[in-house]
Amino acid sequence: MVRLPVWYLKCMRDPVAAREDGSYRRFQQVVERENITHYAESGAPHRNAFHQFVERAR
Repeated sequence: MVRLPVWYLKCMRDPVAAREDGSYRRFQQVVERENITHYAESGAPHRNAFHQFVERAR
């Protein structure tokens, strides 16, 4: 759980590298396991935009 903010920042700064090195996958696993619904105060809209950003990055 402590690494979650670090993985989040890594995904935001370099989404391609985060996908390739497994950081994004580990982030998703913790989010699902801990049932985390808010990454920021805005809730679901921010969460959905975050995943789209990381998954679409090239």
